[in-house]
Amino acid sequence: QLQVINGANTEIQAKFQENGAVSLYYDNSKKFETQSDGCHVHGSGGLQIFGATGQNSNALLDLFPTGSGAYSTIRFYHNNAVDKSSISSMYGNSLYISSGGNGPITYRANGTGDHVFETAGVERMRIDGTNIKLPDDEKLIFGQGLDLQLYHDGSNSYVNNTGTGLLILQGNGSSDVSIRAVSGESGVVVEPNAAAKLYYDNSKKFETTSTGASVTGSIV
Repeated sequence: QLQVINGANTEIQAKFQENGAVSLYYDNSKKFETQSDGCHVHGSGGLQIFGATGQNSNALLDLFPTGSGAYSTIRFYHNNAVDKSSISSMYGNSLYISSGGNGPITYRANGTGDHVFETAGVERMRIDGTNIKLPDDEKLIFGQGLDLQLYHDGSNSYVNNTGTGLLILQGNGSSDVSIRAVSGESGVVVEPNAAAKLYYDNSKKFETTSTGASVTGSIV
């Protein structure tokens, strides 16, 4: 094997083994080592990549799976100009994030940073400290047949049942279900195992009973 040693002959700086590993050292401590199936980085600092002008410049790391050529690249990139980091799957391939077992996958933003989801550079969803936000005309869609859609088109809000079956609003069996035009003003109140009530300007005008119905005021 070949070793590179400092002038004082007290520290190894590099080691080259025939038909084996190449090792690089820092202060006589091994930090990088090639292996038959790749390489190994030693130390708590891990692998740090800086741009051409040092720690405060843009940094880029591309990973190429064995035999992939120029395809299936995974790109890790930091744009210092906008302070934005990204993980991208290049060349139109899918990007999968997996825990590799039964553990959770956690997305975390430090401080007050939001989670922003984009496609083709267009924001589709944002998660802040308390809310999930969708832009106008972006929909929450449920069901294999895209059956239930919740969205706002910039002017109106919609709960749209586009599939088969009924659109059901159901309470917990012990509390009323109330529909209000404004906060604190009842329009429709449905009581479990009891009355359904209709209101005008928060004043009850119609109520079902066990024997029929009761009207407050006149029927025109």
